[in-house]
Amino acid sequence: MEKILRKQASKPDVRRVGRGLAMKLVDELVPPTRNPYVNTSEENKKRATNGLVRACATTAAGFGFIALLGWILEFPLLTSLGPGWIPMAPSTALLFLLFGAAVFFCAGTPLGRGAYRIGMAIGSAGALVALLLLVLSLLGMALPAERLGFAIAQTLNGAPVGHMSPLTALCFVLAGGSLLASLGSSPDRPWKATTGFVLACLVILASTVFLLSYLFGTPVLYGGKFIPPALTTSLAFAALGAGLYLLTALRSGAAGEGDAASQRASRSVVLVMMFVAAGLIAAGYLYFQRHDQDVRRDAEQKLTAIAELKRSELVAYRKERLADASIFSRNADFAALVQRALDHPGDAQARAGLRAWLDKFAANPHYDRVVLLDAQGAVRMSAPDSSVPISATVARRAAELLRSGEVGLQDFYRNEHDQRIYLTLLVPIVEASASRRALGTLLLQMDPATYLYPYIRRWPVPDRSSETLLVRRDGDDVLFLNELRFRDNTALSLRIPASNTETPSVMAVLGREGIVAGADYRGVPVLASVLKVPDSPWLLVAKTDIAEVLAPGQEVLWLTTGLVAVLLLGGIAVVALISRQQRALAAEVAARRRALAITARDLARSNADLEQFAYVASHDLQEPLRMVVGYVQLLDKRLAGKLDADTREFMAFAVDGALRMQALIQGILAYSRVSTRGATLDPVDSAAALKGALDLLATRIAETGAEIDAQPLPRVMADRTQLAQLFQNLIGNALKFCKDRAPRVRVAAAREAGWWRFSVTDNGIGIAPEYRAQLFVIFKRLHTRREYPGTGIGLAICKRIVERHGGDIGIESAPDGGALFWFTLPEEKIQEAGGRRQ
Repeated sequence: MEKILRKQASKPDVRRVGRGLAMKLVDELVPPTRNPYVNTSEENKKRATNGLVRACATTAAGFGFIALLGWILEFPLLTSLGPGWIPMAPSTALLFLLFGAAVFFCAGTPLGRGAYRIGMAIGSAGALVALLLLVLSLLGMALPAERLGFAIAQTLNGAPVGHMSPLTALCFVLAGGSLLASLGSSPDRPWKATTGFVLACLVILASTVFLLSYLFGTPVLYGGKFIPPALTTSLAFAALGAGLYLLTALRSGAAGEGDAASQRASRSVVLVMMFVAAGLIAAGYLYFQRHDQDVRRDAEQKLTAIAELKRSELVAYRKERLADASIFSRNADFAALVQRALDHPGDAQARAGLRAWLDKFAANPHYDRVVLLDAQGAVRMSAPDSSVPISATVARRAAELLRSGEVGLQDFYRNEHDQRIYLTLLVPIVEASASRRALGTLLLQMDPATYLYPYIRRWPVPDRSSETLLVRRDGDDVLFLNELRFRDNTALSLRIPASNTETPSVMAVLGREGIVAGADYRGVPVLASVLKVPDSPWLLVAKTDIAEVLAPGQEVLWLTTGLVAVLLLGGIAVVALISRQQRALAAEVAARRRALAITARDLARSNADLEQFAYVASHDLQEPLRMVVGYVQLLDKRLAGKLDADTREFMAFAVDGALRMQALIQGILAYSRVSTRGATLDPVDSAAALKGALDLLATRIAETGAEIDAQPLPRVMADRTQLAQLFQNLIGNALKFCKDRAPRVRVAAAREAGWWRFSVTDNGIGIAPEYRAQLFVIFKRLHTRREYPGTGIGLAICKRIVERHGGDIGIESAPDGGALFWFTLPEEKIQEAGGRRQ
């Protein structure tokens, strides 16, 4: 017999690994009522594990049921959790219902024959159906039967909605395999337990990747030819995977003991951590690929919008100037005035009237100078007066236009006399009579440095490298018409050969339009939007350095990499701590079992060790959370103004999650210390304890305008600190759950046969009778954190405090009718010998 036992003990019993981890999880999450650090019996652990398995199975089946209900009621919100989100397919919902039911019934111990058959049937059929759908999906085929008869005509990016995603089908194949392996595991077939653990971990890993992709904002496969998994599907797989992992631990046998089993459990924890790390890295890689594409697309849209805006402004500018020219062109009165002034130089009235016309337009900020030339090209009048001659280029163009009689615009040119750049409108003036004699030309000269260059250079959003170029073709070159941001004296000076086809400005001259990428005049890679300005030789190029376009992605990359590194380091520290404590506890348990007895002293020492373990573990768990908060806030300060809205939102999510986790850990510590760190029960003035609680709540009372009516309160046998905490939690809840009205709280007490019955009455939102039993359960919340903040631990602590004092606690309430919380405490005892209170 001893040989057989030694032989079995020497075998690598992997079936014990998951069982040990599951029992450890139960010890931490489902503590006993009186003391959470006392070792529970094996049977209690089994019952608790059963409960966790069934809770996970119910959650997974619940998602499937809600989605099916949404399809039946034609209520899309139930199928996707959000408008416009990816819905869960009917076939997916049905499989979640079946798998959830199978896991639920197989969690019983001992496993009944009927439950075993149901589990094996659902596991086999579900895996086969999912495998068939996976193959068909990869082949581009979809079965109409998947929609279960529902009329679904929607599409998502061209992919039909209502069919199972190939990733979803793959996860169902893994889930089916894990279920079958867990049901088939036995002491002589530990490899099946190992298979069940691995497949369950893969399901958890896949759901983690799916959920992280939604967290980062880009679902897996989104935008591709395959249907991406829905958010509801990802959540359901997380619950189903956890249930299968615990079920495998439950079905694989008793938890291992001794150093070998502890080491195997540690390796299993490390394996899970590696899976999670791989999921984080894979999700991050997929996210950054999508993020770079999104950033580039956003930059292209921004460049296109800016280029089109500037082009429309340039078109409007040209039209406005030509409209000004039309005021003079074919204006009989102005032509008559010009004729009088030119034919009769001594006509002072005519010259004064003509001067008034020219001065009026010269005052326009768009014009630098207004000049009247006669038919021979001589300057006859100028406003303002200037000694700078007219450019020969303008003089030649004026003679050409005077013969044709058409208004023209002399494009950007340099006046050889003052070396300044101008644009000039040329308006031929002809006699109003039938002879149509050419009288002269009116020049409306514009300095682009006054308005045009500043407008072209101005960029509507803050940036480091963006600029707008205005170019035109000049022979075999591209001529730059405006002054540039990164080089001086470029207008009508800088040229690029038209053969340099990798430059966006050359692409524009060669007829390209839209978004292009290339190297600019500096040789720097840029992203540009190229447009032609209608009715002009101008070509517009709005560009940004590609390095600046991709900079947000790099910042997000380093930020997320840092966060993942901190989380992984924290996880490694926790794993190391758990492994160390597991080895110590396993050695102690083995020694106790070999002695075949556990004394009261051993039990007390074990309880103290577990208490110390919980305390140290909780504090070590908080350290990486503090690191996350600190690093994220530090990055937020250093990168202030450089991050987009999505990145700031992701950072806010990280800080908020870490702070919530810290609050939960602190709440758990407070919950555990009610029994382990409480003081002795002594005579206490409950009115003084109430006053201490109200002092701590003074700020909230003032902010809410609350009224506290404190009736005379007795002396009781209690722990004064815990009694004050009890009052603080109950009154704090009354202040929090009072909507659209000033809180009114009444505290009173009445004597009942050796006990004092305290009551805290409020005028808050109340609670329905069916939820009263759940109210004092740890972490149980009846509202979302957005509606009412909190951790769901406060009332559980109240119940634990009252039970430590030997009393009871309860609630009387109705919806919108306020609430009355009551609890009982023992009255103060009086020692008869000396009459002294005790």
